Amino acid sequence: MRYRLVNNNNDIIYCNLLDNEKPLINEIKNESTLLRDGRVRFGVIKSKNGVSFASSSRSDYLKSSQKFKTSHKAIHNSIEFVMRSIEKQQESSFKNTGRLIHNLTSLNAHIIQEIYSLVPQQLLSDRTSGHTKIVQGIITNSSYEAALSLLAIAKASASMKTEFSVFKKLFNPDPTLQKKYHQIHKVLMNILYLFFQDFTDKSVIVKITESTATGFFDYESIHVALYHVLDNAAKYTKPNSTIEITISEDENYVSINFAMTSLRIYDYEIPRIFEEGFSGKLSTNTAKKGSGIGTFLIREVLRINNGYVDYSHVASSIHKHMGIEYQTNSFKIGLPRKHKA
Repeated sequence: MRYRLVNNNNDIIYCNLLDNEKPLINEIKNESTLLRDGRVRFGVIKSKNGVSFASSSRSDYLKSSQKFKTSHKAIHNSIEFVMRSIEKQQESSFKNTGRLIHNLTSLNAHIIQEIYSLVPQQLLSDRTSGHTKIVQGIITNSSYEAALSLLAIAKASASMKTEFSVFKKLFNPDPTLQKKYHQIHKVLMNILYLFFQDFTDKSVIVKITESTATGFFDYESIHVALYHVLDNAAKYTKPNSTIEITISEDENYVSINFAMTSLRIYDYEIPRIFEEGFSGKLSTNTAKKGSGIGTFLIREVLRINNGYVDYSHVASSIHKHMGIEYQTNSFKIGLPRKHKA
């Protein structure tokens, strides 16, 4: 059975009628009628939910009007369900697209701000030539500030890259993954340098073990996961503390363990750590609340790479610093060591 579903706004929400059947729609007046010398049965049903048109050339439907109407009514009664499903999918798409646009707009504004903090816009717009020499002079005379701005711009650019990667990899029903063997330490350092200034500003020392271990994964998407782990670490670690990053391997996985003194996570919050949109009580109270999507992305990215993420903490390590509760938290990421056929 082929059919067309139309809602009350006269919007077609689904149609698989043949092209040569569509002109027959205007001829249909009842729930079942034979057309084209009895070679096709057609019908229309109207209700408060919308209108459905159905057609079939199957012999059992041609022989039995009642059977045709019964099947058609079942399809018609699904209009409301189909509409809710479409609306839910559209809402999800709009949410993801909206988040992407918002984040990219913010990051772009941050990049522009960094540039103009180094080279004032007015200084450039008031001239018709000599811009290169002006910028060169500013960089020469303010080399340290220029270095800070370049690192900030590099971080913002990397953030934009992660946004595009997330959109391509996670919100695509059939993502393209280019899985290859990568050295874990090298991949980690490619991201870690972006956060050195953040850690330096908080007097946080980062210790990472040397390792030649390799894993089999899609670099672009794992870059997203590691970026969000380090982004959270930069936001939530206790000032004047140490982050220890260790790399180990077993028969199936190479693991990266991030151990740090960071905001306390209450026991009742642990089951929701990797839930989309969730932010802990202390991150909210200390005005460090993000979008609540970072840990969710970490888990989803690892899932599509056949990896995993685990969380653990040391309950006895809970203490206060400047009125804020901290504890020892660990996030362990596992990546496949080998290609699985």
